[in-house]
Amino acid sequence: MNAPTTLVEVVCEAPVDAARWQRLATAAVDAVAQREGVRFARVSVRVLRDAAMAILHERHANEAGTTDVLAFVDQGAGGLEVDIAICHDEAHRRAAQLGHAGEDELALYLVHGLLHATGHTDDDDDGCVRMRAAEAQLLQALGVGRVYPAGA
Repeated sequence: MNAPTTLVEVVCEAPVDAARWQRLATAAVDAVAQREGVRFARVSVRVLRDAAMAILHERHANEAGTTDVLAFVDQGAGGLEVDIAICHDEAHRRAAQLGHAGEDELALYLVHGLLHATGHTDDDDDGCVRMRAAEAQLLQALGVGRVYPAGA
């Protein structure tokens, strides 16, 4: 018997290939679920511009300005119910600084949000090291490859 399929919804409010993002998000959810041993019941991903992300950031974190990713998680009867907002504009700015594609940085934000939803934290050095290792492994499995600079 196959595991139930996770409902993955992607809403693109920024200039990205929506079909590609639907495939990537579905693959990322499956990869994170398998790696972390969790079940996602539903995952919603919104690819936003700065203005919309800044509104969410202020509303939910009480901080002015945009941010890279916000993740919200609830435990539903069928598994984790997750809403992730990722910022297209922030990803492209950061990618330009690091010398890789903005779409790759956006994929990092997606994986980062999914890992937060499964309990990963990056608010101390040890957690950050573990989270970056998990991100690197997952991005490689998704065909994105290296995003962090060597030694970071």
